[in-house]
Amino acid sequence: MYVFCRGTAVLYWMTDRRTKDSIAFYLREKKLLLCSETLGVYFGEDTYLPFFLVGYQMSLDSFEKVKSMDIDYMLLPHYGVVDKEETKRFLKNSEWTFRDTAEKIVALYRAGGTVDDALAYYKDRFYKKNVKPTYPINAFNLNTSIMIELIKKELL
Repeated sequence: MYVFCRGTAVLYWMTDRRTKDSIAFYLREKKLLLCSETLGVYFGEDTYLPFFLVGYQMSLDSFEKVKSMDIDYMLLPHYGVVDKEETKRFLKNSEWTFRDTAEKIVALYRAGGTVDDALAYYKDRFYKKNVKPTYPINAFNLNTSIMIELIKKELL
C-alpha cells in the first residue's frame, strides 16, 4: 500500500503481518528503506543482534522481501542511515546471525539444554559493552526469552 507524504509516494507494509509495530517504509524516489527491528539491530563493532520477536520464519521472509528491493540507503533502528554497500553488508551479516543463532539454540535444546542455558548462550554472545548502554538487561532478558520460545515453537 502506498501513502503520500508531501507529494512523495511511500510504500508501507507490515513486515510480519501480525504485530502493529513491525512495519517498514520505502521511499522509492530516494531508494530509502526505513525498517523495523524485524531484520535485526546493528550495534556497530560488527555486532548484529537477532531480533525475531515476530517469529523466525517471518523474519526470514522479511529478509527475502527486502533483498529483492532496489535500495540505496537504509535507516537501521538504533543506528542510523547506511549506504548501499553497508546495506548489503548489514542484510548479509544480520541474516547469517539470525540463522546461526537459531541453529545454535536448537542444537543446545537437542543436547538437553534449558531455556536458562539458551538465555545464557545468547547473553554471552550478544550482550557486550557496545550493547549494554542502550539495551537494559531486563528488556534484553525479556525479549531474548520470547525469541527463545519462538525458536522452540517453530524449529523443534
